[in-house]
Amino acid sequence: MMIYFNEQTNEKLEDVLNRLGRLPPLPESIQRINRMIDSEQTTLDAVGHEIAKDYALSAQVLQLINSSFYGFSDRISSIKQAVVLLGLNVIRTLTGTSWVSEMIKDSSKGLHHHSLATARTSYVLSGALSIGEPEEIASLGLLHDLGKAVLAKFLPEDFQQVRNITDHNNICFHQAELEVLGVTHAVVAGRLLQKWNLPERVVQPISHHHDEKLPDAFRKETALLRLADLMVRAEGCGYVGDLSMPDFPGEIAEELHLSLADLHMLADEAYDQMRRIPRYIGDRAL
Repeated sequence: MMIYFNEQTNEKLEDVLNRLGRLPPLPESIQRINRMIDSEQTTLDAVGHEIAKDYALSAQVLQLINSSFYGFSDRISSIKQAVVLLGLNVIRTLTGTSWVSEMIKDSSKGLHHHSLATARTSYVLSGALSIGEPEEIASLGLLHDLGKAVLAKFLPEDFQQVRNITDHNNICFHQAELEVLGVTHAVVAGRLLQKWNLPERVVQPISHHHDEKLPDAFRKETALLRLADLMVRAEGCGYVGDLSMPDFPGEIAEELHLSLADLHMLADEAYDQMRRIPRYIGDRAL
């Protein structure tokens, strides 16, 4: 499933992608694991063994699974245990996420913190609303601002123009991106994640999390991600490139069947979880 926008957006997206130049391909070890998972003859043991052969990838996956935004009470100490506990679909997402998330981790403290808090909030909302697998939904939160990290690294002059606009105007970062680039970081991230073969249930919500209207596919996942992002922004966890607070779209509450009381209850639980992550309030490095 490709990400489709109007013709003008697609043209501008292709222009931005061409200007980004040659981004690193998905490592061969992860591509091999994906092919194994796609095969009907694959077993859990075989996939676990293949991941374990790559020591760096194994360490990244275990570090991700045991990080603060997943809610496991006991530490997962082996890839075999992780595969049995989470299943192949979630493991496929997490192997890709563990590699891609390093780009966000290396970008800035403020953005990384916002991403961690959004991942933890997404995890909480997934469990509370019974939407998707919490471990996979958390990956949406972790990767949703990947496009900002990529643009900052590979198109620094354009990125600085966007920063200048948000610094002097009370508008959201994605609105400034549209003025400068014609596309948002969400769209850029979606296309890159698609290129790196992450599942569409991850790609689509990230691609559309700043759209005015929810997409036709993965509506609940997209609504959940938007809600998590708004909750984290409201709490001031990390820094996303602007200090504005978007309006809360009623479409989100309608899609997720949430009353005002439900929102307050979820917000209290999410904020309690956010406090467990080291805060970088006021850190405007991006």
